Amino acid sequence: MKVVTFIRHYRLAYPFDSKENTDHEQYVNLSKGLIDPSINSDVKNYITNELDLDAYKQFDVIISSPSKRTLESANEVKKVFNLNIKIETCELLEECAWNPDLPGERINRFIDGTELSTLKDTWERIKELDKYLKGLSYNNMLCVTHSFFMQILYLYYSGSFKNYKDIKYEDIKSSFHGEYLKGFDVNYPDLGK
Repeated sequence: MKVVTFIRHYRLAYPFDSKENTDHEQYVNLSKGLIDPSINSDVKNYITNELDLDAYKQFDVIISSPSKRTLESANEVKKVFNLNIKIETCELLEECAWNPDLPGERINRFIDGTELSTLKDTWERIKELDKYLKGLSYNNMLCVTHSFFMQILYLYYSGSFKNYKDIKYEDIKSSFHGEYLKGFDVNYPDLGK
């Protein structure tokens, strides 16, 4: 059995640590990677107090989105738990990008295809990611990614939707909302690797 665990990166450093401190333009630039802040410096305490070492000992590799916040999160987990595993990057784990000229309700534009990242494109990217992960020789993988992308990942792996066209606004709004450095597992059948 191959297991992939998807987790959200850790909380960003000030001023990006809360929506109240982040305006629309900054949020868009975060999603597009135009600004790439570090994670909050209290990450070691969080990992020590909130995460279970035994759950993390099982991983053969950490695969991270290439953003600074996901790579720092991956490195901190590896360092605090003293894991002797490799960290790889994968662009397929990047966050969905938003249009700076269109503030307000992004999810409807994401669904109808008028946003920079669309549901259709993201669904296809997840299919590509799924194929990529299945093809790796690792049996236990930790993937560090982003919150909105994780919501769509969760819908994809839930098995409730055969086609992205069946996903509605309410499905995304009520989808997975992960805490920092926490997420969900996906179990693949044994692929003989």
